[in-house]
Amino acid sequence: MKKVALSTLAVMLGLWGLSTTNLQAAHANTNAMLVTFQITGAIQQTSVVTNGNLVTTTKTTTPLKIGNQNILNLLQVEFATNFPTGAQLAYNLSGDLGFRVLDQNGNSILDASTNAADASYVFTLSNNVAGAVSPIIITGKIVDNTVTTNQTENLSEVITDYGVFYHDSHGNNFHMDGLLTLKANLNLVSGTATYTTASFTIVGSGGGTIFNPATGTNATGVFTKAKLSAKGSGIIQ
Repeated sequence: MKKVALSTLAVMLGLWGLSTTNLQAAHANTNAMLVTFQITGAIQQTSVVTNGNLVTTTKTTTPLKIGNQNILNLLQVEFATNFPTGAQLAYNLSGDLGFRVLDQNGNSILDASTNAADASYVFTLSNNVAGAVSPIIITGKIVDNTVTTNQTENLSEVITDYGVFYHDSHGNNFHMDGLLTLKANLNLVSGTATYTTASFTIVGSGGGTIFNPATGTNATGVFTKAKLSAKGSGIIQ
């Protein structure tokens, strides 16, 4: 039996290193999966009141929500640019792997995986648990044609300890991590693998420091619910 191509896709996602509905790979770039961030949590607030000899410090929290537009806003500041109306976040699965910004027609307008002008910048999907064993569980079916050597796969893969990590020189430094579920339907014909459908989801928690548009400042927050979803079709490996 040939190597399971779903595992190859997992490596393409950055093995070592949102809810979507009916999202497909962008038309102009069939190897880019559109992604959605859905993060909720709380930001720490501190107030100090002095009354004579008494100083009272009160700790409270305010709600925090992070979605795609928040991430796009961070990237606009980081790369000193403005995105057109309808800009989309995506994850590229061929060539230079990593996060991208696409226009509304699916054309790539920014490689968000690196920034030559900011050595501290990080925006990546990875497994960062050094030295830890991350078990992989695969379920589904693989059918091999022994005459043509073609193969079809309909598989689901679950991997632990995956996360998204973001850091820039503007004070933003946060992460989310949890369980990654990767699903794919694949046709392997004459050595070319085409994912008719592919998706991955990370569900977990996280936190860090992120710009809070409500106050116009960076604030420390805890992500109580964090989800990143991606979905595409017609992806050629």
